[in-house]
Amino acid sequence: MVSPFKKLRKGVELVVIYRYSRQRLFLFALMFFILSSIAFGVVTAPQATPLLRLDFVNPENWDSTFWLEQGYLLMAYEQVETSLKQKVVDDTLIEWQKTQDVLWIVPTDFKLDLRETVTQLVANLREQKYQIDVVIDDTTQHAYLQVGQVLPSLKTAVIVHEVEINSATPLHGGQARSLQEGGDGLGSEWLSIASEDFQPKLAIVIDDWGYRSRAAEPLLSYPFPLTMAVLPYLAQSQELAHRAASLGHEVILHQPMQPLNVYLDMGPGGIYVDMSGDEIRSRLLSNLQHLPMVSGMNNHMGSKATTDPHTMEVVLATLKELELFFLDSRTSPLTITQTIAEMIELPYAINDFFLDNVNETEAIKDQIRLAIQMAKRRGQAIVIGHVRVHTATALWEMIPEIVESGVQLVPVSSVLTHPELVTTAYTEQSEEGEY
Repeated sequence: MVSPFKKLRKGVELVVIYRYSRQRLFLFALMFFILSSIAFGVVTAPQATPLLRLDFVNPENWDSTFWLEQGYLLMAYEQVETSLKQKVVDDTLIEWQKTQDVLWIVPTDFKLDLRETVTQLVANLREQKYQIDVVIDDTTQHAYLQVGQVLPSLKTAVIVHEVEINSATPLHGGQARSLQEGGDGLGSEWLSIASEDFQPKLAIVIDDWGYRSRAAEPLLSYPFPLTMAVLPYLAQSQELAHRAASLGHEVILHQPMQPLNVYLDMGPGGIYVDMSGDEIRSRLLSNLQHLPMVSGMNNHMGSKATTDPHTMEVVLATLKELELFFLDSRTSPLTITQTIAEMIELPYAINDFFLDNVNETEAIKDQIRLAIQMAKRRGQAIVIGHVRVHTATALWEMIPEIVESGVQLVPVSSVLTHPELVTTAYTEQSEEGEY
């Protein structure tokens, strides 16, 4: 006789076998359906996503050719970053290299306008079927472009290139040397003048600001820093000084001082050798308050005043009190300003020569070449010109030669002599027995 427990166990086993068989049967049926559907084209087997690789080619005239044709020097072309990008559009995987570049350019004519030039560049790129987005800042002379490659078959575009364009201004603080033939530019070598101590420096001072002049606009628009020496209390003095400072040029007071020739008119705000110390100080403070943006002073005329100990002691002591520097225009070979400046430890500089004693463009260009050679030979040089059309023309026409020379144009404050530093160094070395 079969035990009831054995019957129950056998029944459970039958149920399990039955259910297992149904599952296997279902799986076999499903596999048969899928294979049959593929065979007869009802279901398509999964396909790999199509891959589209883009090879971005720099647009025509993207190099120095375009910029030269527009009147600019291409100073540096640095590729900042390259990255691999991917995007899926309509089941197609797009893969491309995105590049980011920085360009530095220098205008060779004061009438050039970055907005007009970049607008022309954008038009050229669009003619080559690129999609362009652009932002232009007229104040900083900066432009930013995104270049998109259009894919008509996929009805989309991808950003393949981003470029930052910087046109040189005094606010940028320095300049790079020109591109070497076949080179890629200097990139990071376009740096602040303060960090390039090994490069020769040339400070160009422009005297006699304050009058209306056709030379004012070209000089104010100069792409490298100049030092503007402004006469006090003239009709245009404050306006021109503010404009020069806002554009990044250095501004100093062009202080009228008594000349040997008693018939020369110094203009308002002059200092005479027969003034008392209080009168000299009061006159100088008044002139400085008229032009509060100045960082220093040089003498206008002054062939008599700069040889007078009393006058110069008061003037230089006042400048030291206000933490300003003095540039001796060197209108007299008998000047005593260096001696007094060193005695009271006032930062100072001395003019090497004048650019435009001969008021002709070619003669002034020759003087600029001499200044460049002097800067290379000595490490630095200081020259003075005036607000004149020929001087402005010569400076603009000399830009390619200045750039090629590797000499940096700097504010005169960058090439000062600091007597307190010299004194400190002398003392320290003396203690070490080197003197």
